[in-house]
Amino acid sequence: MSAQPLDEALRLVMRVDAQVTARADELRAIEEQPRWSSDLSLSLSRGESEFGASDSSRAMLSVTIPLVGAGREREQAAARHALAAEEAGVREAFLSAVQELRVTALEVEAAAERRALYHDRLEYYREAVEAGIATPETLWREAEQLQEAEHRYRQAVARLDGRREEVARRFGGNQWKQLQDWLVAIAS
Repeated sequence: MSAQPLDEALRLVMRVDAQVTARADELRAIEEQPRWSSDLSLSLSRGESEFGASDSSRAMLSVTIPLVGAGREREQAAARHALAAEEAGVREAFLSAVQELRVTALEVEAAAERRALYHDRLEYYREAVEAGIATPETLWREAEQLQEAEHRYRQAVARLDGRREEVARRFGGNQWKQLQDWLVAIAS
């Protein structure tokens, strides 16, 4: 099984998940806040007038204090952590759902194999009855088993299809059909 559809599906899920998007927007808003820097300057000047030099000196101290303090870095770190935690949670939930789909796909495969086995057995006994080796009653029993196997196979297919659509709609947002196509490639 190629990892490419799974990678593409995971990227789509991360791109459309509302909580991940909200956390990313929150981090972006924090990062886009203007960076204010503090500044301290000292200047010394001799006073002069229109009529020449004077003996007065003047010192000036200027302090610029940022409106946003060191808490901004903590806020960014907290937002990054929240985004990473949200992404990890969504990734884990999605991969768990994919694993369930793969198990269900294996159940479909097993049901198809049982169905094929009962079909072959029915053909074998049909030929045996025609040859006079087996009694016609065995055909009924084999036909019933084939019918039950067919029913279990169809149930397994319906369960897989339904679960695949449920996962696609849950994680795919408005792009769920694209995700569903990838889930077919991932778990079939």
